[in-house]
Amino acid sequence: ALYQQALQRFQEAGDQGSMMRTFNALSVIEQNAGRLEEARAWIEKSRQLAVELKDLPSLGAAFQNIGIVCQREGEAARAQGDEPAARLKFQAALRSVEESLRIKQALGNKPSAANAFGQIAIIHLRLGDRQGGRRRGHRADLQGAAL
Repeated sequence: ALYQQALQRFQEAGDQGSMMRTFNALSVIEQNAGRLEEARAWIEKSRQLAVELKDLPSLGAAFQNIGIVCQREGEAARAQGDEPAARLKFQAALRSVEESLRIKQALGNKPSAANAFGQIAIIHLRLGDRQGGRRRGHRADLQGAAL
C-alpha cells in the first residue's frame, strides 16, 4: 500500500525516474509473492520507462528481472508437467538475462555482470545444458574474483 501511495505521488509530480524504480520494486514484491503475471506487468512498465529515459543501468536491471520472472514461469510450467512451455520460458529468460549482461558489461559493472553470468548458468542447467551451465558458472566465478 505504501508503494502504491508513493507511486501516485511520483506520478503527480511527474518524477519518471522514481516511478521506474517503484515499478521495479513492485515487480520484486509480486515475484516474491508468487504472482508472476503481476510481476511481469510491473517490470515491463519499468523497462519501458528505462528505455524512454535512456537509463542503461535501470534497463539492465529490468532485463535481469524479466529473466527472473521468465525463469520462475518456466519452473512453474515444469512443476505442472508442461515441459514445452517450460523450455520456452527458460529460453525467454536466457535471452533477457543475456541482454542484461550485455548492458552491464558495456557499463563496466562487474558485480552485476557476475550476477547475470550466475543466472545464465542456472538457466542453462534448467535447459539441460550442463556444459553451458558450468561454463557460465565459471565466468561468474572469474568475474567475482576480479572484483
